[in-house]
Amino acid sequence: MSSEEDLRKAFNIISDKQSGRWEDIARKLGAESNVLSTTKSKHPNDLRRQCFCYLSDVWFEEQASKASVEKLSNVLGELGLNLTKELIEKECSLPLPGQQPHF
Repeated sequence: MSSEEDLRKAFNIISDKQSGRWEDIARKLGAESNVLSTTKSKHPNDLRRQCFCYLSDVWFEEQASKASVEKLSNVLGELGLNLTKELIEKECSLPLPGQQPHF
């Protein structure tokens, strides 16, 4: 389970590095077109804000206890956004594949 602090770090990293791909990320996380349209209309011409607001205000709220950095990391990997995936894993202290978590 991810801490809220780690999730916020991940949201900021994704928003900084992949704001141009936020709709692809949102769709992989299960967003429907109307949600994307609403998010875009709230923050026109600001992709970073659209991305962050979707992740924090929509996805996090919908997922509640199921929201995790691991889920975000997996979605980034599925989209081939591996540099951002690796950065999130490092910054949020996720174990790399084949490593044991350190507590």
